[in-house]
Amino acid sequence: MRRIAIYCFYEKTGRLNQFNLYYLKALQQQATRVIFVANGHLQESAQEKLLAQGIDVIVRPNEGFDFAAWKEAINGIGDEELLNTDELILCNNSCYGPVVPFDTIWKHMDAKPCDF
Repeated sequence: MRRIAIYCFYEKTGRLNQFNLYYLKALQQQATRVIFVANGHLQESAQEKLLAQGIDVIVRPNEGFDFAAWKEAINGIGDEELLNTDELILCNNSCYGPVVPFDTIWKHMDAKPCDF
């Protein structure tokens, strides 16, 4: 299963918190690729930390909120990679977690006859 996770982020100071890193690490266990999109500002040290962990980083103006950020990331992926991707995970930093392993959630949803 090939998944791409797009994680939208907004923090006025651009500071990356531990709960963000925890969430991103859990996404990396489920996704083939994780793209971090900062709406507004992201501290340089945070960018370096994310890149070192193999997470793609996009920093963009805080315009259009998460939907515009997801759109920009999807547009940057490229048609071939998108065609070879089974699932897109669209999420943001307003959620904390995971409180149960994502693997448990995906296994449960894989058993359901749905596309979303």
